[in-house]
Amino acid sequence: MIRKVAAGFRTELLEFPPHCAFGPRPTCLSSTSSSTTTATGQNYHVLFVFPGNPGNPRFYVPMARILRQERPYVGVVLVGFSGHSGDSFSVWETYSVEDQTAMCLGVLREFYTLHHMAEDPSVMVSVAGHSVGAFIAMMAARTQFPFTRIFLLTPTLHGLALSPNGRQRSWMLQPGVRHVIACVLLFFLWLLPRRCLHGLSRRFHHKDCGPEYTEAVASLASHPFIVFNAMRMGHTEMRRMTTLERNFPTTDFVDGVEQVVFYTTPIDQWVPPENIAAYRAEFGRYKSCVFVHDEGNEEGWPHGPIPHDWCTGTATSRRVLEKAVLPYL
Repeated sequence: MIRKVAAGFRTELLEFPPHCAFGPRPTCLSSTSSSTTTATGQNYHVLFVFPGNPGNPRFYVPMARILRQERPYVGVVLVGFSGHSGDSFSVWETYSVEDQTAMCLGVLREFYTLHHMAEDPSVMVSVAGHSVGAFIAMMAARTQFPFTRIFLLTPTLHGLALSPNGRQRSWMLQPGVRHVIACVLLFFLWLLPRRCLHGLSRRFHHKDCGPEYTEAVASLASHPFIVFNAMRMGHTEMRRMTTLERNFPTTDFVDGVEQVVFYTTPIDQWVPPENIAAYRAEFGRYKSCVFVHDEGNEEGWPHGPIPHDWCTGTATSRRVLEKAVLPYL
């Protein structure tokens, strides 16, 4: 589903179930959980998911389906980034991380206005952010959106250019270089039949990745401008995400949230140990903050430590949800 949001950007929203956030309220959700019952007796809880880069919401469809299966009283909205999928880009527009943040805030503002949340305490909204999506979720919380819970999943909140992957790949995102990669390298990918792209995506990623993942990869490689948009956003991420002090000069906004969950792993080359230590030092003093560091080495788990791009596999998506989301939702 494509929607024009208040911020003026094109974005792709996938809602589970359909119209759970932007449809008629009486038929949105049915709840069987007393934990979400409010004083009015109504149950209405929506979880907005902000993606990593590239921000095609179809990467997160397995996550949304598991959430709906395990928590049927929660509606899930996957928010795609502008210009990051075949249905949301324009060859005349590119978007920085600041633009994408404004777009996501526009989606939230539209929802809050639609449901008159200032007068209705029965509506609960939580947000989950993966990678740069965690940064956007925290920026939204800093803007005083009243969230019930915030889930920061392998979050990149600062120090992106100094991370191991940032040091290795930042040259690819520079002006000129990204133009060459987008327009020359992807020209050859564009010549490949779509089934070949599907095969390549399965070959080099998780064996249990679903059809949504392979279709999202095919969409990503179907037009050079989509990749150029993702790379330009990556360049602005490197420039913007320097220090926690710059991005979050004050952190007391997390005090008004019931739960803020940080999920990290030991092999994440975008979120190295020093970044994790900085999160604990800055946010650990708040009772609402929970830190889940998943070693991924216990008996019975065959896949080992969880990678940064966990959303591309069904098993890893379920693992992240079971460790960091479902116990708190």
